[in-house]
Amino acid sequence: MENYYETLHVPVFCELSEIKTGYQFLIKKLHPDKNIPNTTDFKQNRENEKYFHQVQTAWKILSDKQLKKDYDTLLKRTKLENELLVNEEISLSDMDIITDDAKDMEYIYPCRCGTEYILDKKYLEMDLTNIILTCETCSLHIKVVMKQES
Repeated sequence: MENYYETLHVPVFCELSEIKTGYQFLIKKLHPDKNIPNTTDFKQNRENEKYFHQVQTAWKILSDKQLKKDYDTLLKRTKLENELLVNEEISLSDMDIITDDAKDMEYIYPCRCGTEYILDKKYLEMDLTNIILTCETCSLHIKVVMKQES
């Protein structure tokens, strides 16, 4: 997962003013009208153009309040997935479906402490490949494989 904060050279979870400063600096530096292409180094020109588009994407996500909130949540979850010891890995099909109707569907899976892991609608809408769930009672973690990676 690309870290948009690193793309803009700003601290993770910083304020919008810092994000804007990082974005403006990089856009001025990388903009095709200001950054004269090197006629002998086509590879560097392509890399600069690619980075310019990455900076624009990072700005689009981090400057929008809701997109930034969703991205920060995903970034935290990814960090947890990389750092936490996962006690068990299951597939989505291993979980039981609890629902009153299709729009409020939740999945549950029993924890060994007697409570349940809950996977609700907000995680299903994120279109993730995997997700780490934490038991609210005992703090054990499971990895739910949402869909197989290609």
